[in-house]
Amino acid sequence: MRFVGNRSALNEDLAALPHPSHPQHKAVTLSIGATRFCAGQSAYSQIYQNADHALYDVKAAGRDSWRVVG
Repeated sequence: MRFVGNRSALNEDLAALPHPSHPQHKAVTLSIGATRFCAGQSAYSQIYQNADHALYDVKAAGRDSWRVVG
């Protein structure tokens, strides 16, 4: 997985970006929520909801991370 292998470089690039709209967060961070599913076995709305919940779990745990559910 290319993304995981380059996570440190990506985090450094993001940390260099200013984040003026959020003074309490001085740098941009990356939070990712994802889900696994089998095509045809889940409705799009359920897939989207699962990924959304995973994203907000990451944010609630402190941001700048990722979570895959399913």
